[in-house]
Amino acid sequence: MRFQFIAVEKAYHTVTILCRCLQVTPSGFYAWRGRPESTHARDDRRLKVLVRASFDESKQPVRQSAPISSSSGSGSAASASCG
Repeated sequence: MRFQFIAVEKAYHTVTILCRCLQVTPSGFYAWRGRPESTHARDDRRLKVLVRASFDESKQPVRQSAPISSSSGSGSAASASCG
């Protein structure tokens, strides 16, 4: 998390100052920047997209289905077999 903050804020402050304030080494920051994304981080990013999509979908109004009409016949097959 600290390194991500440094990556964003380095446009406004030097990496050295940011690292000193956050008590990390500049070499640690540059090593982090060169590493590939971890499996855990990739999974978290993918899940964030899925959770957001599910949340957005849940905010949609529920569509009403057509009401079930009763048949005007002499009865259903279930009532005829009962007796």
